[in-house]
Amino acid sequence: IQSSSISRVLQVGTEVAYSMTYEGELDAISLTTGLSLGASSALPVPTFDFAVTESGGGAAVSLSTTGLDLYDIGDASFPRFVSSFPLTGSLREPVLAAGNGFVYVGTANGLAILNTNPADVFSIPPNITRLVVLDRGVEILNESSVFERRVLNIFVDVQDDVAVRNVLFRANSAQIKVDSSFPYFAAVTVPSASESTVLNITATAWDTAGNMADEVLVTLQVIQDTVSPEAISSFPVSNTTIAFEASESAFEFSIVYSE
Repeated sequence: IQSSSISRVLQVGTEVAYSMTYEGELDAISLTTGLSLGASSALPVPTFDFAVTESGGGAAVSLSTTGLDLYDIGDASFPRFVSSFPLTGSLREPVLAAGNGFVYVGTANGLAILNTNPADVFSIPPNITRLVVLDRGVEILNESSVFERRVLNIFVDVQDDVAVRNVLFRANSAQIKVDSSFPYFAAVTVPSASESTVLNITATAWDTAGNMADEVLVTLQVIQDTVSPEAISSFPVSNTTIAFEASESAFEFSIVYSE
């Protein structure tokens, strides 16, 4: 990919990368061919941030004398003004969160969160396409076994025709987290086998109109951890001679265990 000037900001999507120079010129580049899909210098300077949206298009935000302006840069050759959000007080650089349509702006009065998504007037619920449970970075499939007292990380992929409002995570019917920002994530500690031999992890989601997604379930079998940890290595190693200075009264000793 070649460019005639230095990029100040770069955002990369699945198929398109957006770059902006210090002079305010916007360029959209195909990640498949490496060729420009369009360029424009029509955005105001300075344009502080832009991001790739869930649909694969782009959005940009710029500070004006009255607040914040939002632009659609899906067609990089012709940036389209979308809306202006009045804000008062000293403004700092805005940050556009990729994917969820929210803009975060630091002001003299605190953090302002602006929802740039259109109003959801439809009855189409969100769709959770995947619920992923990780044990130490390894995915655990439905109906698998997991050791008691492990800490599991949970992620969901969720889509909506307008915008996702939040995702609710539960473990054995008890709420563990409500997450309203992407990526949607929670963590849970596996109960002891004496408390429960089954761990049901569920997730559901709502959009900004209140439509609820179908609940997604992963069931895990809790097994007792009967394997004692073993020392893998130590520092210093066994039978090592250690030299002390006359002024030293202690030394560092460390052991790495199997868990």
